[in-house]
Formats: sequence, C-alpha cells, structure tokens
Amino acid sequence: MFHYDPDFSPPAPMLEITVHHPKTAGLETEVRAQLDPGSDAILGRDVLNHFILTLNGKDLTFELQDP
Repeated sequence: MFHYDPDFSPPAPMLEITVHHPKTAGLETEVRAQLDPGSDAILGRDVLNHFILTLNGKDLTFELQDP
C-alpha cells in the first residue's frame, strides 16, 4: 500500500518509476510520476491498464498490483 503525496493540494497518488530507453540498453532514469487513470500523458491508462489499481481517496492510500 502506498500513501498519497501530501505536497499536492489535494493530495495525489505518486510513484517512483524507472524509465528505460527502448533501444539503448542500460540507459534509464528514475522519476516521480503522478498516477492519473483518466490521462494519456502523465502515468495514464496506457501504463495503468497493465495493473490492478485501487485508489482509496478517503484514506489517501492506493494499491498497485501486477496481476
């Protein structure tokens, strides 16, 4: 279980992710990504559709599972 990031107003679900270059092995960077299931740009549906994402806004927590 992860906690929403309170630095946002209102708090938002965030993850540290590693982005790999698709053609250059070993070229990667770590970034913070905001989860937005309604988005195509941030960490959106194109990535989140590969996982089970449970947002608990009332508790300001979320779960991300690899099925």
